[in-house]
Order: sequence, then C-alpha cells, then structure tokens
Amino acid sequence: GRWADPQLLEDELSLSPGPAQLLGGLFQGLSGYKELLRFLYRYIDDSGRLKEDQIPELVQIQKQIQRINQDIMVTARGIISQQGSFFSSDTPVFREGRVLLPLKADYKGRIEGLFHGASESGGTIYIEPGSLLTHNNGLNEAKAAYSREIHRILRLISAELRKNLDQLEQLFHFWNDFDGYYIRARWMITTASTIPEFTQGDCALVKVRHPLLGKSAIPLDLRFLPDKRIILISGPNTGGKTVAMKTLGLMVLLSQFGVPLPAAEGSKLPWFNGVFADIGDEQSIEENLSTFSAHLKNIAAIMNEAKPGSLVLMDELGTGTDPQEGGALGLAIIEKLIEKQTYSFITSHHSSLKAYAYSHGAMENASMEFDSQNKIPTYTIRYGIPGASRALEIAQGVGFPPDVLHRAHEFLDSSANPLEKLIESIGEKERMLDSLIHDQQKLRNELTNGTRDLEQKQEEFQKQLARHKQDKLQQVNAYLAESRKTIEKAMADFQASAKALLEGSSDEAQKARQDLQDLRQVMIQQTSHFEQESEDTKRQMKKLAHKRVVQLKPGLEVQVEGTTQKGTLVKQVKDGKWIVAAGMVKLTLDAHTLVPIQTDGGGKRFFVPEKEHKKYFRPVEHEAVAVGSSGAAPRFTLDVRGQRLEEAVKNVQEQIEGAAVHGLDFFAIIHGKGTGILQAGIHEHLKNHSFVQDFHFARPEDGGTGKTLVYLRRN
Repeated sequence: GRWADPQLLEDELSLSPGPAQLLGGLFQGLSGYKELLRFLYRYIDDSGRLKEDQIPELVQIQKQIQRINQDIMVTARGIISQQGSFFSSDTPVFREGRVLLPLKADYKGRIEGLFHGASESGGTIYIEPGSLLTHNNGLNEAKAAYSREIHRILRLISAELRKNLDQLEQLFHFWNDFDGYYIRARWMITTASTIPEFTQGDCALVKVRHPLLGKSAIPLDLRFLPDKRIILISGPNTGGKTVAMKTLGLMVLLSQFGVPLPAAEGSKLPWFNGVFADIGDEQSIEENLSTFSAHLKNIAAIMNEAKPGSLVLMDELGTGTDPQEGGALGLAIIEKLIEKQTYSFITSHHSSLKAYAYSHGAMENASMEFDSQNKIPTYTIRYGIPGASRALEIAQGVGFPPDVLHRAHEFLDSSANPLEKLIESIGEKERMLDSLIHDQQKLRNELTNGTRDLEQKQEEFQKQLARHKQDKLQQVNAYLAESRKTIEKAMADFQASAKALLEGSSDEAQKARQDLQDLRQVMIQQTSHFEQESEDTKRQMKKLAHKRVVQLKPGLEVQVEGTTQKGTLVKQVKDGKWIVAAGMVKLTLDAHTLVPIQTDGGGKRFFVPEKEHKKYFRPVEHEAVAVGSSGAAPRFTLDVRGQRLEEAVKNVQEQIEGAAVHGLDFFAIIHGKGTGILQAGIHEHLKNHSFVQDFHFARPEDGGTGKTLVYLRRN
C-alpha cells in the first residue's frame, strides 16, 4: 500500500494540517527500494531468516542429504538385523555427526570397521563398518556443500546491500527519527501529555503528574515566580515534597529530550543549562562517607558546577546534624544559590530557613497541605506559606503508643514555637479563602448559565412579538386593499356623475378636484406606510429566524476565551464545568470561559467574541459519530482476549468510532488464537464496516493469527 511508496507518503503528509506536515520531511529523498526488496525477498523472509525451503539450490542439497540419511539408516539397520546378537541395541547411534553401530565389547573384532570409542561402562564399543563409512562421508560432503551454498548466498546478499549502502544508511537514520516520533506520539496519547511552551524565563507546570504513579497520581502545580527563583518547600513527611521535587526534575529532563509532558495545557519551561540534584541517601561504607557527609559532597559539587539558569534540587537541606549548625549551613548554601542565579527547589524542616525565605525577596515559601481533621496529607502545594512538620500527627497515624504521643505533646507545649502556630493559623485562613473562591466560582457559573437562559427567552419573546405584528399587518394590508378597491370604484362613479362639475372652472369645481386629489394622496400614503411596516417586519422575522442564543451542549465546538485553544464539548460535570475534547486531550473548564465557534453559512468557521454572540447563532454541525459513553481516546492496541464475542465486537466498534473521531487511522486488536470464535466474529464485523479500509493478521513474530492490524479510511 502507501507505506511502500515514500513519495506518496511525503505528498500525503505534506498536505496534512498542523504537525503532520513535519513528518513529510522525514520521507524526503527516500527511494522506493522496490528492486532491493524484490531481490532480498528471493532469499530472506519477513523475520530476516533465509528461506531455506524455497531457495532451489538449497532445496536440491536438502533432498540429497535426505536420500543419504535414508541410505545410512537402511544400511545400519540391515547390518544390525543380520548380526543382532553382536549389538547392545537394535538402533544405530549418532556420534560426532556420523552414524555408528553399538557393538558389544565381547564381540570386538567379529565385525570389521573403524573404532570410534566406547561407552563409559566399557560394555559397548562404537564401530563404523566400511559400508557406513562411504555413506557417512557422503553425508558430511553434502552438509559441507550446503554450508558453502549458504555462505555463497550470504555473500551475494552482502554484495547487493553494499551497492545500496548510502540508501540503507539514509533508511537507518530515517527509522531512528521515525521511531523517535512514534514513541513520543504513543507516549503522548497513553499519558494524555501536552507539549510545553519554552520561554526565556517563565517556569510553570500545570496539573503535572509523575508517570510512574499512574492513575493514583494527584496533579501538582509547580511554578517559579519571575523574581523568586528559590522555592523552599516544607510540610509533613509523607506529604509529597520529594515526589514534587522528583516530578519537577523529571519533567525538565523529559522536555529537553523532546518528550511531551503529562501535564495540562499552558505549561511553560525555560531551557535549563543543567539539572543538579541531591536526593536520597548516598551513604558509602567503602568511601567512609556518612549520610550527612555524602550530602555535603553532592552539595559542594553542585555549588561548583551550577550556573545561572541551572535547576537545583535539594532534599532535606540541613538535616543529619545539629539543628543550629545545619540551619546555618543551609542558609549559606541558599545564599550561594541566589548569588549564582539558579532555579532551586529545596525541601527542609528548619524554621530558620522558613523565616529567611520570608525576609529575602528572591525566595518563596511553599508547603504541602495537611488535612488536620483526618490527619492525612492532601498532596497539594500551597505557595507563599510554609508548612508544619506534623510529626506527632503522622506518628499517631502509623500507630504510635498513646502514652508516648501524650508525653511528646507535653514536651511540645512547653517549648511551643510561635512561628509554627502562625503557620497553622495562616494555613487555616487560606483554606477558608479557597472555599469562598470555590463558592464564588460556582455562583459565577450558575449566573452564566442563567444569563444564557434569559437571553434565549428574550429572543423567543421577540420572535413571538414580531410574528404577532406581522399577522396584524397582514390583516391591515388586506383591509386596505379591499378599501382601496371600494374607494377607487366610488371615485370612478363620482367622476362619471360629476364630470361636468369637475371639468368646470368654478371655485366649487377646483375645490372638488383638490379634495379628490387629497383623498387619493392620503390613501397612497397610508398604503405605503403599512407596506413599509410589513417589509420591516419581514426583514426582522428573517433576521430572527437566523438568530439563536447558543446553549452549551455536547458536540458544540468552542474556543477557550482569551486563548487559541479549541475543542468540542463532551459532557457537563459538577459545578457547571464542561469536559472539552481538544484532539487527544480532554480538559475540564469553567462554562464562562467557553465561547462557541460559529459558521458564516457557507461552512467556514470563525470565532465569535462573547460581546457579539447575539449576531451569530447557528451551531456548528458535527458528523453523527458516537464515541462511547466514556469518551475515552482510542488505543493503539485493543486487547479483547477473554471477552465474549458480543462484548468484544462492541469494544471493537467503540474503538473504530473513537479512532475515526480522533484521527487515528491504524490500530491493532489482540484477540488470541483459542477456538477462533473471537477472531472470526471480529473479522466479520470489520469486513462489513464502512470505516474500515483494510485488515490482516500481524507478522508471526508480532502475534501472527492472534493479532489483527486494522487500517481505517481517511476522510
């Protein structure tokens, strides 16, 4: 198909919208390799092995070897059958590639032949009579010929490949690049990743997830303010500080290797010139390093090598030694990092470091939130506020003895730290503020929906009023038409009977003519007035007929206000929010930020600002393709093994529809081999599906008849 023609692929991809155009450049300069493939397929199968059963020269030698083997076995069994009592077995043996006879040691010399050794017990000796010697030599010669023929074919293939070495090297680089794009694309789909924007200094990761945590990952917002590039994050152990730090470091490294990030749209990153980390226990008995010494060794290397614009990650700075000395050393390290103008993400429990972060303009406190009521961390970062260590709450949560906890509280109360109490008070007030903001957002969404309902009702009222006015005008026009006929007839009769008077020159005649003219003029004016009113009403009705207040509903295409992000509404969720499908990514957004995208009547789309919504009200029509109740993105590989046929066909149908909606024109189905019921039912469904262009089994090494590759039609 089209995969065998690079020029066709280049042309197709170059005409594709968006990033697909970039793939077209990968195929530039690639030849079809048809002649080389035709040559190679004469000798090599799809798995890269020689087609030994199909190459005539090898097949001929194989037949010769088979004949010799048959002759050897006939000869050997004949000798054994004639002198059966001489042999320890009625079956010949194979040693060192030759067929030998197992002669009992007591009968040595009774049968002539070459001696090839004895058994471990010495009771059996192995001989090769002259008749077998000739056949064995012929067999070895045939095997040597077979080996020489294989080497000849391999040299022939090598010579042909050598002629195409430049093209093969180009193909090698192409597959390296193509695999890189393919792996990144697959990663992007399976992890719902996005591509961050690289900036000159802004750093903000929105709802980022550590990929190793899978579905259990709680999205984090990680960011640096422009003037505060040192973040000191504190809070309880097991609260997620180290996970947040590792997530930041991993995302930076992934982005700089061109890998999309499992984060929401709007993420931004600068190009860091280095990533330095001191995380975990690097204790070494061999190097005579304690945990604290190992940390100091790492930190010393970081301070020497870090440059302006580097990212520095330090976990539990200042711990492992006397708190006062550790805090003082931590302050000195932070000052050095500020001086070097690095981005630094540091975790610590030292109160002195938290206080220093408040006083220094280049630093910002942050904390991992802790639910004091349920005694559990929420794994949410709070910027601007340091966090308490919560050691006693965590100890209680892991089952510490109550009497020990009670005594610890007594010790803590006697040496209470005012800063910790202030931190707890500020944290509680911030949670109250977040609750108020959430309630305000919910009210705003409700008002947005209410405003749309009110606008819709107002438009319906205007339509009803215009229809009523049009009906009345039609009645008036009909009445005027009849009245005009009656008046015209009366005037004609009057003119006929008063012809002499009207043609006279007296004052009465002139006045009668003027009155008649005035009456005609009034009648014309009134008729013209009502006709104009009727035309205006018709125009208003026509305008209202094309005017409609768009209600948010599934399938409507929208744009996020203030951005270029577009998508399609999937369904409404709690608090007035909507799930919006933007390509393979699904976003949850507030209703008031979603603006419909309309058409100009000819199918061309354009964006309608919110203040002009009343001018254009035709919703965008979408092809009626169901994507399933879950709205999930299609998978590259659909596994239906173990499912009933009805369930498997349903899942295949949802996969096809989802792939059609999301622009995926190729995927695989793993149905297994088994009894063949699943495979046959799925193939029957694919055969009759209008979206399916082609399907076939996978290669043997990729699943064979247990896996089907499906190609969908392109729109």
